[in-house]
Amino acid sequence: MQVRPAHPAARGALDISTPGCLPPARKSRKREKRMLSKLRRLADGHTVHVWDRAEAGVWGDPLATLERVAERWRRYRSATVDPAVTEHDDMLAEQPGGDAAYRQIGESALRVIAEAMILSGRTQFDTILDLPCGGGRVTRHLAQFFPDADIHVADIDAAKQEAVVKQFAATPFAFPHDFRGSPNRSFDLVFVGSLLTHFDRKLFERALDFFIKALSRGGIAVLTTHGRNNAAEVVRSPSFPEFKAKQFEFIRHIEDTKAKIKTNFDPEKAIVEQFRKDGFGYFATPIHSSLYKQSYGGSFSSPSWLLRRIERRADCAVLGFKERSYGNMQDVLILQKL
Repeated sequence: MQVRPAHPAARGALDISTPGCLPPARKSRKREKRMLSKLRRLADGHTVHVWDRAEAGVWGDPLATLERVAERWRRYRSATVDPAVTEHDDMLAEQPGGDAAYRQIGESALRVIAEAMILSGRTQFDTILDLPCGGGRVTRHLAQFFPDADIHVADIDAAKQEAVVKQFAATPFAFPHDFRGSPNRSFDLVFVGSLLTHFDRKLFERALDFFIKALSRGGIAVLTTHGRNNAAEVVRSPSFPEFKAKQFEFIRHIEDTKAKIKTNFDPEKAIVEQFRKDGFGYFATPIHSSLYKQSYGGSFSSPSWLLRRIERRADCAVLGFKERSYGNMQDVLILQKL
């Protein structure tokens, strides 16, 4: 039987001359489109959440907000920040510039928190979480700036956490080191300095979710990340070739073949091939991964990659993003719980 060609207007409709299915060429094109669509979803999984209703921010009087923040700064400047550094605090020993740089980085946390206070119009925090607290690099400044707050601290290093609890009369906070599950309580202010900067993509996203869940309604999260500035610093550092050589020397002693294949240990690849192209890059450092019993190293995340993670959520709003802010090195993301 001779089949007449379909009218041009009917092209794209089902061709009944091929029983029960599309012509091979059209089936192939449809499969390609489905596959491309699936790959795009797998590559980023990005959907933007649109709020059911817009909630107006409670800004209060801007002049009163500025005055209250300024008063905290005046009180902070008029007193002396506890200078004692615990023997467990390796950040001071590893800090280029020594004691002055150590304290400058700690104070820079207050600067970004003060900016978050102005952005949100919120100047009072009854409960604060500093995680990781380390040896108290930031905690000592929080205690001075917010003397009326109940400060909670946590660190994967139990000795550091115990020392900070004792020195600053802080409350210990228990948390799962793999950041699975939900926190057992909430806080008005959460400061996360130099933590997400060490996590691979999965752990990064779990930790981000954990910290947002740890916020009380209206609570503020200040999280630091490695961005374009840190990526440039790593590659241009005179010690970079030596660091990279040490990385590959460590890899030689890793017996787990699967870990070698699945995990990137090359910082240059993390920056050039991953971060620059996809917005997120990660390399593991074997010595720290072994110490903390999970993948641990250096991560780099772009503003766009980070904000896509927040756009998917219904429970928080972006108040600000500032590059080269914390310690004049790391980027800062400021969120508020809705």
